[in-house]
Amino acid sequence: MNNFSTTLMKGGLFIPDAESYAKYAVFTLGKTKQTTGYWTHGIQYCLIRLSPEWVRTLVGGIMNKKFREEYHHAQKQTAATATAKAQ
Repeated sequence: MNNFSTTLMKGGLFIPDAESYAKYAVFTLGKTKQTTGYWTHGIQYCLIRLSPEWVRTLVGGIMNKKFREEYHHAQKQTAATATAKAQ
């Protein structure tokens, strides 16, 4: 699901690996009516809900642009590698 982005695949404090995310998400089942699945996502959700809509739109746009640039860069690298192997 996140394979389009090396940043997401690498992970970090706010980006858990699949195993950690699943562990925390399953832990919350039956304990709450609503969950973000991971504790840092809960913090992000709280902060984003406190922000005005224009800030959320700006942040979302910046993130989208970064992920698109990463994806297109990876596609160019894949194409260049395939071309080099074909020659």
